[in-house]
Amino acid sequence: MSNIKTVFSFITFLSFNLAFAQIPPQPAADALLLSKKGEPILPEAKDFALSIDASPFLTYTGKLLSAAGADAPVINSIANYPLTIGGKYFISPKQAYRARVRIGIVSQTLSNSVVDNQNTTLDTLYIKDSRKVSSTDVTLAFGKEFRRGKTRLQGFYGGEGIIGISTGKSIYTYGNAFSNLNVSPTSTDFVTPTSLGYASAAANNRIQSESNGTGIKIAARAFVGAEYFIFPKMSIGLEFGFSLMYYNQNDGKLSTESWDAANGSVKNKTLAKSGTKGFGVDNDNSGGAIMLNFHF
Repeated sequence: MSNIKTVFSFITFLSFNLAFAQIPPQPAADALLLSKKGEPILPEAKDFALSIDASPFLTYTGKLLSAAGADAPVINSIANYPLTIGGKYFISPKQAYRARVRIGIVSQTLSNSVVDNQNTTLDTLYIKDSRKVSSTDVTLAFGKEFRRGKTRLQGFYGGEGIIGISTGKSIYTYGNAFSNLNVSPTSTDFVTPTSLGYASAAANNRIQSESNGTGIKIAARAFVGAEYFIFPKMSIGLEFGFSLMYYNQNDGKLSTESWDAANGSVKNKTLAKSGTKGFGVDNDNSGGAIMLNFHF
C-alpha cells in the first residue's frame, strides 16, 4: 500500500500539483543519527540548505594529488541550474520545499575606434562608434522534495514548476554620419571582432537598433537523486532531472539606416525579426549534477 501511495505522489507532480501534494502521515520520528561529538548528521525540521556545484572542488583535489598543479576552486551554480541561486527549507526530516531564483539585468556599452571621415588634415584621426546592449533574464522555480533513508546515504525525488522571462535590446551609435558628401560612411561591424576591437568598413546600410521579443519559458520538472553526508549537515549528492517545457519567443524588431540619394536624406527602415515557439520533453541534465550541500 505504501508503494502505491508513493507512485501516486509522483504522478500527481506530472499534473503540476506535486509541490502541494499531501502524503500519508509519517511514522514516529526515527532516532537521530549523531556524530561522535553528538552532532546531528542528517537534516532536521526547520533546517535551511544551500547547494553549489561540487565539480571545481573535485578537480582541485584531483590536481592536488597529481603533478598537474592545483588551481584554487571556483564556486559555480549547479550544472543543471545555470546562473540561479537555490535553496531548501525542511518542513520535516523527510520533506523539503525547494526554491530557485535568477534575476539578471545587464547593461553594457561596447566602443570601437574608426577613421574620422570629416578629417582634412594629414594626420589620421579617429572617432567612436558604440553599441549599447541591455538584457533582462528572470527565472523562478518552486517545488517539493521527498526523502528516503535512515543512514548517511539519502535518496530524494520530487518535482518543481519553473517560469522564465527574458528580453534583450541593442542600440548603435556611429561617429560618421550619412550625407551627400559621405554616402558610405566608415562604420563598425560589431559582428566581426579583431585583435584591436571590431572590423570597420564603408557601409551603404547599417543597423540602428535591434530588439528581441519577450521570451517566456514554462516548465514542469521531475528530479531524482541521492546524497551522502560526509560530515554533519554537509553532503555530496548527484541529481538527474526530466522536464516538460513550453517556450515562446515573440517577434522582435530590426531598424536600419541608409542614404536616400533621390531625396538627399537618411532613409530609416524597420523589419520584423521572427520569433519562435515550441514544446519539448527531455532529460535536462543527462550527465548528472554533482552538488555540495550545506544544511544549517
